[in-house]
Amino acid sequence: MKRKIVSVIEKPDSGQRLDSWLGNRFTYHSRNKWQGLIRDGEVTVNDILTKPSKTIYAGDVVELKTNELKEPDANTNIQIIYEDDYIIVINKPADLPCHPSGAYFHKTLWYLVTTHLKSKVHIVHRLDRETSGVVIMAKTPAIAKEIAYLFANKKVKKTYIAAVHGSFPDNLHAFGYLEKDKESQLMKKRRFIRVEEKDYPSLTDKETAETYFEIICEKNGLSLLKVFPKTGRFHQIRATLYSMGFPMVGDKTYGLDETLFLRFITDGLTESDYKTMILDRQALHAKSIEFTLASTGKKYKLETEIPTEITDLFK
Repeated sequence: MKRKIVSVIEKPDSGQRLDSWLGNRFTYHSRNKWQGLIRDGEVTVNDILTKPSKTIYAGDVVELKTNELKEPDANTNIQIIYEDDYIIVINKPADLPCHPSGAYFHKTLWYLVTTHLKSKVHIVHRLDRETSGVVIMAKTPAIAKEIAYLFANKKVKKTYIAAVHGSFPDNLHAFGYLEKDKESQLMKKRRFIRVEEKDYPSLTDKETAETYFEIICEKNGLSLLKVFPKTGRFHQIRATLYSMGFPMVGDKTYGLDETLFLRFITDGLTESDYKTMILDRQALHAKSIEFTLASTGKKYKLETEIPTEITDLFK
């Protein structure tokens, strides 16, 4: 039995060959195997049959047919915290992907919600698999486009909660840009370069990132933070904190030791590794989100509780 996987190309992957991206993203086939599948018409880009050497760009939609695989375990305990005629809002648990990707299909937020509603919904933003919290899904393409515009133009107020290693200052404003971490063994790992805000005009060719932080409390060498991202870049919060010397608790990529991720993907994490991480998930939670739909005039403020595994670190 075959199923279809849909994946949207993100900015850090833009500019790659299709066969190379598939080989790195879906590692259950080699690059050569993916080349054969592309030639056999098993892969499309933006609904068009293509060739292995095609260059893919951010926003491209890649669809592929693949044999049914045993999906890894995931936390499918989603909570619908709000719903009206325009949107449905989910409190996503940690350890649940937003979109079908790799070996995940049925155990994804998209699949669970579409099955519940028995209709198509549109995820207008995303959280990493291990990040919990508020996710907005639009019920129509028009509303999805409107909310996406709000995100792109910084008209959405987002508040996250994060637990990090180290003694954090009371307040911190991080302004700079993100780039690939060339010193890392991990392909998607990024680093944050902090600059003065007055230097903004010189960053036109950079992926600028801006985040405000406030400390909530500190205990046993850990700090609990409120995080207010003003931009919405890939891995922005995690990469910013790591680059400033405050690695995130439980983070296998931006935590104390990035080789944890290499052992994680081969099921090689040890008891000592879990003690190093403290949590078996990254301690990042999307607590609240606020925005106004211009088409309806309706204001939204949607909030969730902080997961107990994070708050328990500071009791």
